Amino acid sequence: MTATEGEHGTLLEPVEVVYAELVDEAETPTAGTVAEYDPATEVLAALEMEAAEHLHDVRPHKTRSGYARDWALWEEYHDWLAEQRSTRLPLSSITVGTYVGFVKWLHAVQKAAPNSIERRVTRVASEARMRGYEVPKAARAAVTQALKPLKLDKERQARGRGKAAAITPDDLRKMNTAPRERAPQEGARRRRMQVVPELARLRDRSLHTMRFAVAGRNAEMSELDDSGIQLVGRRP
Repeated sequence: MTATEGEHGTLLEPVEVVYAELVDEAETPTAGTVAEYDPATEVLAALEMEAAEHLHDVRPHKTRSGYARDWALWEEYHDWLAEQRSTRLPLSSITVGTYVGFVKWLHAVQKAAPNSIERRVTRVASEARMRGYEVPKAARAAVTQALKPLKLDKERQARGRGKAAAITPDDLRKMNTAPRERAPQEGARRRRMQVVPELARLRDRSLHTMRFAVAGRNAEMSELDDSGIQLVGRRP
C-alpha cells in the first residue's frame, strides 16, 4: 500500500471525509458539545398540539364551519395567486406580502366589506396557528395598516348587509297582526300556502313582545325551555 492510498483510502477501505469549519473555542463556549436529548421537550410539544386540537374540537359547530369557510377562501386566494404569478405557494407561507395580498383580493375580487375582511384574516391566522403554521407579527401589523383606509371609507363600509336595523313599535305591530295564512317567499322550495296554528301565532306574538321589552337577542330568547315557551304562548 502506498502512502497515498494510506492517506486517502482504497476502494476496499474508503475514508469518510467530514467537512467542518474551525472555530475558536474562546468565542463559542458550546463548541464541541453535543445537545442532549430532552424527552420533556418532546412531551411538551405533543401536549401543545393536543391542546390546539382539543380547543378546535370544542368550538361550536357554527364557529368551526365559519373558520372552515374562511380557510377555504385562503386556499382559493392561493389558487388565484398561482394563476397570476405562475407559481404555487404553500398555504403556510404567511408573510407581509401574502397577507396584505389576501386583504386586497378579498376587497377587489370578493367585494367583501372591511369588517368581513378583518374577521376573515383573523380567522385565517387562528386556523393557521392551529395547523402549526407561523403567523409573523409583521404580517398582522401590515394587515391592520392595510385595513385602516378601507374601514374609514363610508362607501366601502356600506358593502354587505351593514348594521342590523333597530326594531320599532311599528315593526312590532306588523308582527303581532301578521295573518295566519302566509304565502311562500320568493325562491322558497315550498310553493303551498302556509297556515300557522293559532297557538304558535300567539306564542310568536308573546315572544316578540317580550324580546322588545327586554331588548333581548335571538340567542337569549331561544334559551327559553319548552315549558316557558308553552306558558308564554298559552291563550289568556
